[in-house]
Amino acid sequence: MSNANKTKTIDCPKCDGLGVIGAFGHIASGVCFCCNGNKTITINPAELIAKVSTDSRTKAEWVLNSTPQSYAGLSFSKQTAIRDFCHGGWGLPEAYPNLLAHWFDVANESFCIAQDNKLAEHYAS
Repeated sequence: MSNANKTKTIDCPKCDGLGVIGAFGHIASGVCFCCNGNKTITINPAELIAKVSTDSRTKAEWVLNSTPQSYAGLSFSKQTAIRDFCHGGWGLPEAYPNLLAHWFDVANESFCIAQDNKLAEHYAS
């Protein structure tokens, strides 16, 4: 069987594997429409990644291979662009379900420091 036909089961990216979304408790008792309350979804990663543009694939792979040191020399605006990319659409959450979590694990601390420095510069002037 080729990689193109391999599927895998992952925690639902919409409800984070909870099966419900508390903020939508007033609609169908909050049951997640993505996984129908099953907490997981089945995906074909190769198929989903193929739907993402080449530029977005390159960026996503960079983020997934990044380390905290990767962000150390980046400007606040560059870190903001990377953060926004990881939060964005473009089919990324489906193709790279761990992208945003990886960004939080690896880059969020550096981003917060850069943000604090930017605010300090603003208020110092």
